[in-house]
Amino acid sequence: MEEIELNGDELRNTACNLDGNPKVGWLCNKNGLLLKTYEWVTHGAIGIILLIHGLKAHTRLTFMKINLKMPNANEGLVIDTDNYYIYKDSWIEKFNQNGYSV
Repeated sequence: MEEIELNGDELRNTACNLDGNPKVGWLCNKNGLLLKTYEWVTHGAIGIILLIHGLKAHTRLTFMKINLKMPNANEGLVIDTDNYYIYKDSWIEKFNQNGYSV
C-alpha cells in the first residue's frame, strides 16, 4: 500500500483567503495620502454601499468577523494571522447576498 505525505510543500504553499477575496486598490486624496480600498463586488448589483474607514473605525474590523478565540475577557488568541478577517457570515456577505456591492 502506498503512503501519501500530508505535509508536503504543495499543501504548505496553498493559500486560502477567508476574507472573501476582495478586489484591493489604491487612491490618493487631495493631500497626496495613499488610501487603500477594498471591493466586494456582486454581479448585477441593485446598489452600492460605501463603508468609510475613519477615526475609531475600520471597515474590515467593524463589518467582518474576526478569526480570534477569546478564552477569557482579558486575552485573545489569533487563529490565523494570514486570515484575520472572515467574510462568511459577516455583514459584508449579507450585503452581497442581498444584491449590494460593498
